[in-house]
Amino acid sequence: MIVGGQDIQPSTRRSMTQPTCQYFLLKNPHEPTVIPLSFFITILSTAINFLGFYVILYKSKKETKLFKFTLFGNLFTLWLSQGFWAITMNTMPLFPFPALFSSSLFNNILSTHSVFRIWIVLLSFFAVFLVGQLIVRHRMVVRAESFFNVSSCSNRIMKLYKLQFPNWFYIVVVAGGWSSITPFLLAVWSYCDTPELEKIEFVQQNFPGCSEVFNLPGVLIITNVNALYALLGLMALTGIAAEGVYIISSVLMLFELSKQTRKMSNNNFNHQRKVVVDTTIQIVIKSTFISTWAFWAVISYFMSPQSDTRIVSTTINCLFVFAPIPGTVSMIFLNSTYRKFVAENVLRRKRSNVSPSRYALPMQADLKSQFF
Repeated sequence: MIVGGQDIQPSTRRSMTQPTCQYFLLKNPHEPTVIPLSFFITILSTAINFLGFYVILYKSKKETKLFKFTLFGNLFTLWLSQGFWAITMNTMPLFPFPALFSSSLFNNILSTHSVFRIWIVLLSFFAVFLVGQLIVRHRMVVRAESFFNVSSCSNRIMKLYKLQFPNWFYIVVVAGGWSSITPFLLAVWSYCDTPELEKIEFVQQNFPGCSEVFNLPGVLIITNVNALYALLGLMALTGIAAEGVYIISSVLMLFELSKQTRKMSNNNFNHQRKVVVDTTIQIVIKSTFISTWAFWAVISYFMSPQSDTRIVSTTINCLFVFAPIPGTVSMIFLNSTYRKFVAENVLRRKRSNVSPSRYALPMQADLKSQFF
């Protein structure tokens, strides 16, 4: 073919008629270091969290069995969900191209859509134990006559019927909330997956020249982007609301403790106040790491298609998988009993048995008695 007096080769002719893909991540998938880094973090997380499991079960002397159960479930479910993510998923967005890409050894066996559904269920169990921990701590601290005591309020409101909220009532409420929110999130997520033919037509119409995306293992092309952002928005709102409720409840519990200074011993009061503050710190730390993935998914949507975000995505994925570690470490560090056990049995740091006063210089009065 001759154009403008020049002969155009067939390959050049095809490039003129066929647009090229402008999305960098489709031609250069994520770094191969994602899988080994995730495995290393998971092994480290397993060692630290199993230490946390041990001290909760065998070294908690001042806590009730119910509180230890909720605390153990909190740590275990977060470790399980993030470990599942590291081994079978490592899913990161290819945005602004509407797709998710998984880097794992099971890409040819498990679909990204299926494993993401399982991960949502696992993380929802973490939320259940988190709420359970809040309820148990709330009931231990709040005064019987307080306005914030649900049982007390129920007695006042339903005085004619002489009803009171028993323990099973809270179990029903938590289970009902879980069975309502989790299926709703899964239903929204189901709209993110479509038949293969529909995905091909979607890419051909909206992203011509990007057909190579189908060659990537573990890729999930999302034709309904609104469903994905609805899911991320719901998860973010649920997390923010839960954290807000937790912080408000912690403030109320501290307020309730301040009203019981005359009824409690100093040791009991200081212990209860410290547990409330320490638990709040642990939740804030965990939620900060867990929220990194959702925030990056939103931010990456506004990135340039030519941007190389592989290093940032790898870092975000590592922080996300890392989430169980700082919460467990802070729990051990803030608890004097746990900290002492780790220092003496893991770090092998024994306290000196020598009394400092034994070798101290004599007081001025002792000096006078020696010479006069």
